[in-house]
Amino acid sequence: MINNNDFIVIPGTEIRLYENDIVELSSYPGHQFIIEQSEYQYKGQTIFGWHFRSLIDNLMLPIDVSTINKEIISY
Repeated sequence: MINNNDFIVIPGTEIRLYENDIVELSSYPGHQFIIEQSEYQYKGQTIFGWHFRSLIDNLMLPIDVSTINKEIISY
């Protein structure tokens, strides 16, 4: 995963994901997630970085290589 602070590149592709892009993840059918880069809470910890935020219930998920490669089904 390439992160230049302006966008994230999906490994093995030329696809760039920018802050405020909307994606769907395979493990959360029916949910749309917005991509954000900010401070957020995850498993009781405050983290600053790239994450997904569900537009349905504000669920926060960190963005990592496994999520980018396996989970994104539309963008």
